[in-house]
Amino acid sequence: MISASILASDLSCLREEIARVSPYIDMIHLDVMDGVFVPNITFGLPLLKAVRKCTDLPIDSH
Repeated sequence: MISASILASDLSCLREEIARVSPYIDMIHLDVMDGVFVPNITFGLPLLKAVRKCTDLPIDSH
């Protein structure tokens, strides 16, 4: 299985970024960082919902 992380994607072009890689992957991966367990903050539920609207691929997150 191939999973593509959106961590390095251009979030202002999320739909296009996902469409570009979708033919080559099995799922989308989201690295959720909340500033508690790691010092970084990435994204949460709003972005997860946006990704779901862009693709029917399975979404993996941790």
